[in-house]
Amino acid sequence: MSRRASRVAGVLIGAALVLAPGAVRAQSVLVGVVGSSTTLNEFRDDERRTGVGVGVEARVVGNGWEVEAGFDRASLSPSDDSGESVTVTSGFSAARWSFWRTLAAEVGFSNRSADPEFAVQDVAALSVGVHYTSRLGANADVWVRGALLPWSSFSGGGEAGPGLGVGLGVRIGARGSRLRGTARYTFERLDRTVLGVDVPLQFDRLRLGLEYAIF
Repeated sequence: MSRRASRVAGVLIGAALVLAPGAVRAQSVLVGVVGSSTTLNEFRDDERRTGVGVGVEARVVGNGWEVEAGFDRASLSPSDDSGESVTVTSGFSAARWSFWRTLAAEVGFSNRSADPEFAVQDVAALSVGVHYTSRLGANADVWVRGALLPWSSFSGGGEAGPGLGVGLGVRIGARGSRLRGTARYTFERLDRTVLGVDVPLQFDRLRLGLEYAIF
């Protein structure tokens, strides 16, 4: 199995191990499908790649805790003809524990890999932060999150200090319905250095989709 495939498999297996035991005691289990718009910026603005993709997500919600995981695949094209188009496969998982009303501590892991390999950096990162949810009604809420990325790894080597991750999202549906529309924006920045040279990475994504409550 390639390093790229191994990383993606690791994310999905880890998410399954987290989700499965909690599902037994969960108050609700939700699954969703999403379409995404992604921007990947490595080193300079003229090396920006953008594109669209599709993915799946799942959440397990309990009393004062929540875990979620997702998988996405997007085709990205360079901003000019000098670069190479790539397919980026991404996975994420996160666990949250409420410590004051709807304010929760969050620990997460994200991974993305490219095909062809080494066309852009494969990146894995750990995140630690806070997540706040505001209830807008019986079947609607908006959330924001902020996190530090204290550990990261790159396929091309190098290292980075603590990175930054932020997010904003909304979920809304008709009263009493199990189906809700979702929107999620996420942004990550890692100030990577290689042999003393600054080579920062930025990655942002907008996801729009539908979420269904199994129970």
